[in-house]
Amino acid sequence: MSRQLPSEVKKLRGTYRADRAPVNEPRPGAAGIRMPRGLLKVGRLYWRRLAPRLQRVRLLTNLDVEMLVQLCVCLGRLDECEQAVTDGGILVDGARGGLVRNPAVMAANAYRASALQLAARFGMSPVDRARVSMQMDDEAADPFSAYVAERDSQQWQPLPLQEGQDHDDTR
Repeated sequence: MSRQLPSEVKKLRGTYRADRAPVNEPRPGAAGIRMPRGLLKVGRLYWRRLAPRLQRVRLLTNLDVEMLVQLCVCLGRLDECEQAVTDGGILVDGARGGLVRNPAVMAANAYRASALQLAARFGMSPVDRARVSMQMDDEAADPFSAYVAERDSQQWQPLPLQEGQDHDDTR
């Protein structure tokens, strides 16, 4: 079962075709998405870092806010786990004596795995970033690039021939 990529991602990759695009697909805006009031303190730093970047490349809609909140909280909790490992060490004293793996190591691994899965959905993993060349808003202001992008997004059709003219006839 294949999943369909959003049109914005296809445009960034250069594989967008208007004839195959969904009719009622949500279109991400460049601004207007605010940090949710209930966002845990551990996730706020990451929201402030990631949300503006995702909005700038038009990969964030209001529908994506909850997913981004989860990513931000995962990254914040991962930081907390890593700090606990730094403070306590990889091995700690066990309840029955002897050394055992610090539980924060296991928690950090779980948060890291979740964060990587969520980041991939926004094109933020190294593999996804290699597949997508993101265009920032300032670059979109270039008139030639805008012309080429508009031209490439339309289906190519040959110019109409005049009566008696052949495609090989360039005169």
